[in-house]
Amino acid sequence: MIRFGFRARLFWATLVSILCVLGVGYWYLRNATERELLARLHTELEVRVGMVGELLVRAGPDASTELSPGETWNEVAQWLGAVGRTRVTLIRADGVVVGDSDVAADTLSEVENHRERSEVRAALSGQSGVARRLSETVQSRMIYVAVPWRRDGQLVGVVRLALPATELDEAVSELTQGLTVSGGVALLIALFVSTVAAHLASTSARALTQVAQRMRDGDLNARSGQRGTDEFAVLGQALDGLAESLSATLDQLKGERDRLDRVLRSMHEGVLLIDEAGEIVLFNAAVLEMLFLNSGISGRKAMDVVKLDGFREMLEAALRGESSSRELRAKEPSQKILLTNVRRLARRKGALAVFVDITEQRHLETVRQEFVANASHELRTPVAAILSAVETLQGAAADDPEASVAFMSMIERNANRLRSLVDDLLALSLIESGRLEVELKPILLRPAIEGVINGLTPQARAKETELLCRIPTNLTVMASQTGIEHVFSNIIDNAIKYCPPRASVTVAARAANGVVKVTVTDTGPGIDAAHRERIFERFYRVDTGRSRAVGGTGLGLSIVKHWVEAMGGTVRVEAGAEGGTRFCVAFSDTEAAAASEK
Repeated sequence: MIRFGFRARLFWATLVSILCVLGVGYWYLRNATERELLARLHTELEVRVGMVGELLVRAGPDASTELSPGETWNEVAQWLGAVGRTRVTLIRADGVVVGDSDVAADTLSEVENHRERSEVRAALSGQSGVARRLSETVQSRMIYVAVPWRRDGQLVGVVRLALPATELDEAVSELTQGLTVSGGVALLIALFVSTVAAHLASTSARALTQVAQRMRDGDLNARSGQRGTDEFAVLGQALDGLAESLSATLDQLKGERDRLDRVLRSMHEGVLLIDEAGEIVLFNAAVLEMLFLNSGISGRKAMDVVKLDGFREMLEAALRGESSSRELRAKEPSQKILLTNVRRLARRKGALAVFVDITEQRHLETVRQEFVANASHELRTPVAAILSAVETLQGAAADDPEASVAFMSMIERNANRLRSLVDDLLALSLIESGRLEVELKPILLRPAIEGVINGLTPQARAKETELLCRIPTNLTVMASQTGIEHVFSNIIDNAIKYCPPRASVTVAARAANGVVKVTVTDTGPGIDAAHRERIFERFYRVDTGRSRAVGGTGLGLSIVKHWVEAMGGTVRVEAGAEGGTRFCVAFSDTEAAAASEK
């Protein structure tokens, strides 16, 4: 396969383009000139045929002269042809030629019938006819124009004029020769110009190629030095910009490498990079802290440095291609629990050991175990009370109606407490597991709070507690209807339970800076400052005996906190202005939520 260089491709592309332009120009100019000349001849013939027709009517034979081929009409045709300086043919309505200025009178009878000639048909139909073709009579290319021939207002035939197309052919031929010569000259000039342009372009291309090769070989200081606005100058400037960009990228990569080293050294996870011989080649500060090592461990055997039971086996397995992950406990003095992951490197021989301190996680697991223990204890108390009451009812109190009523009341109270505790545990589990789907939408706050207050009114009346709602009627928040009911029913219910008789509980709200702050204030004994920080913890009670006496589970405020956070709000507790306790719950209002979505 023949391969052309840039210079040859540019030359041939230019040559082909020039040839195409010349060819199209030649074709267009030739046809346009021919059409223009032909139009002029047609116009001239139409003028002449009109004049000849008028002369035929005024100076021709009278109406009694018979329309038949012969000397008379042939002489008329010759006379009209001389006057009109063109060939004149007189044709009868049936197509018979009765006179022709270019045909002898004795041969008129041999001329074929002209009725089917296109220009004759047009003239017989009352219109002017035009045609161009080879004349079978005189054997020459002719241009014809025919008009109707009338005598005494009646159509008797056709008067036709014809001019040889020789003038047209000669003009077109001269034009063709002129176009050929001028096109040839233009082609030679274009070839010269394209050759020079191709040479200049290839010179610029070679220079740019040399600069690009230098850049490829690593010399990013190479520059093309191109100036101007042509394509090669723009390409050279782009190469210069590319070199600058690559140089900046290399500097950036070096910076990234340095930053990566700093990140590695600042990681909380300990990292050891070990070669195939088991020697440490890279480490960070975290592993030194975890394993109580000094910084001189580079090049030492990892099995001798890392004092963790089981690490040797993990490293040997990783060097064989078997990755493993285990929890290893550090020896004295740290006693840390380290999740150790040792893997063989994918593209190089050696292994990577990562140590994660999970001591705190294990502590959290202990906390979870304590939670289970607390929950079990809370469940055991009402269950034991119920069982004890049942046994008593089945035994000594079976025949004592008053004792039976008392023990049945105890069973009901503890069963309700047990149900509340189970419900709260399930709700807390649902919220903390993330399975609770909270759909936030604009909630009109006052009707929602009034619904909660109405549900707790009988309980408040029983303790002569006054429930007040001081919330503007048009205040809206982005929240969940179910969440609103859970949060404020729990807070208001606690206020009623723990306040003395004839106390008051006030729910108020105000909006400021895109936040709606709802407060629930009571006139009860209040909560000591030492307990406020832990009041939202699970199973935390300020007064254990009193909480159980009023039926509390120790989970209500923990559920409140989780609900509020799930709705994007905050909750806190503080001392009331005149004693008592104030719970403050903050929500986003609808306008602030809409602005954040935008």
